[in-house]
Amino acid sequence: MKVSIYFASEEIKKQYLSLEKGTYEEKALYSLLNKAIDTLVENIFCGIQIPKKQIPKKYLTAYRIINLWKINISSSHRLVYTVASAEEGTIAVIIEWFDHKEYESRFNY
Repeated sequence: MKVSIYFASEEIKKQYLSLEKGTYEEKALYSLLNKAIDTLVENIFCGIQIPKKQIPKKYLTAYRIINLWKINISSSHRLVYTVASAEEGTIAVIIEWFDHKEYESRFNY
């Protein structure tokens, strides 16, 4: 199955690219995100699916998604993405990444 990776917005893509030239911690996060993206290309369903009732309203209105997945990219960071079909195959859309504390806040845990 051909898998393509996209970002939910140009702003998210810019944030991702800026990590490569950032601080030591940002470069480390960039490396973790790259590994997660490589894993998504190999197996788009490698993450943990988030139940529909737990998808934040922010995502539903901003991105009109119908599914949401997360990958624990480290013990303290999470990446959330959605899966969709396109003419060229299956796509993963990276919505955002954050530390565990922000993740818990976003999902009201």
